[in-house]
Amino acid sequence: MVMNSTSGWCGYSRLQARLQGLHHKATFSRADLWKVKLSTYDTIVIFGVSEMMPKLQDKFHLEMKDNSQVLACRFPLPNWKPTEVIEEGIDSVWLYQKPKL
Repeated sequence: MVMNSTSGWCGYSRLQARLQGLHHKATFSRADLWKVKLSTYDTIVIFGVSEMMPKLQDKFHLEMKDNSQVLACRFPLPNWKPTEVIEEGIDSVWLYQKPKL
């Protein structure tokens, strides 16, 4: 597969969703994470860096609706308890259910 500057990971994700028949159930966006309101999303997948995870955790807590999920890839959220951990090391993924206020 060849990806150009306009496709990137969002383009790849859209293609995979279409190939798997899931394109009507998912949307993929590329935007400034700190400017996007998260209250409309049920599930968020984040490929962050360790330095941003504490601030991102605060944003999730303030903006996400109850019962939303976060999948954090490579780096965990510092104070949330994961409901599941997939893989280990560089390929780790942590699944979280948003804690209730």
